[in-house]
Amino acid sequence: MKQEAYLNLLAPYSQSGIGQLQKLKMPKLFLYHIKVFGCSMRGIEAEKLHRYFLANGGFASNLQNADIVCVFGCSIIYATDKTTLQFIKSINNINQRIVILGCSPELSKHKIREFFSGEMLATYSLETIDTLFT
Repeated sequence: MKQEAYLNLLAPYSQSGIGQLQKLKMPKLFLYHIKVFGCSMRGIEAEKLHRYFLANGGFASNLQNADIVCVFGCSIIYATDKTTLQFIKSINNINQRIVILGCSPELSKHKIREFFSGEMLATYSLETIDTLFT
């Protein structure tokens, strides 16, 4: 993919009309942590989410202090899928809100649901992120 295409993918959500502050079910100011496993596309999606949160009053934080933890998982490669699932299991009992994103919510849905009952949003639905916060 050419650099211009990557830059277009990184455009802030505010340009697409997504992510207006009054829509979020989060405090006006909140802390978030984003963890990424997998391909460069998960990294691009994480950057888009980072910009979405910044536009809506969020501040990046470490895992321990975050109000919301977003995990971008990849299930295409077995080793990455295994690492993603292990990480989700390791944070499953923390008191923060956890959202699983990337291709894992679609490709490993049944494996994840064996131990995680929280929110998930597949990559192809990322533009509907507001549904998690409205």
